[in-house]
Amino acid sequence: MLRRLAAGVAVSRFAVEEVLYRVRTEPASLERFRSDPSAAVRDADLTDAERRALTAGDVETLYRMGVHPFLLFELVRHGLFALDVEGYLARVRRA
Repeated sequence: MLRRLAAGVAVSRFAVEEVLYRVRTEPASLERFRSDPSAAVRDADLTDAERRALTAGDVETLYRMGVHPFLLFELVRHGLFALDVEGYLARVRRA
């Protein structure tokens, strides 16, 4: 499913959500993502913007792209990118 952003950029949130789902459900994917986020998403069908946001833990941008907050919260739940609940909520609210 494609969604148009205000800037007119089309993104596919499904690929991002698939990565986050795997982080949630597959211990090996979580460990790969924890140790080297860039390598963990190398083979995913992501746009450059999605790849940058995912590997930086930029939940604000990912939320704006339409990624489901339940899946984004996996980054907090697993302590990735030094995100905590308060920081996560503030970034999502800013979006």
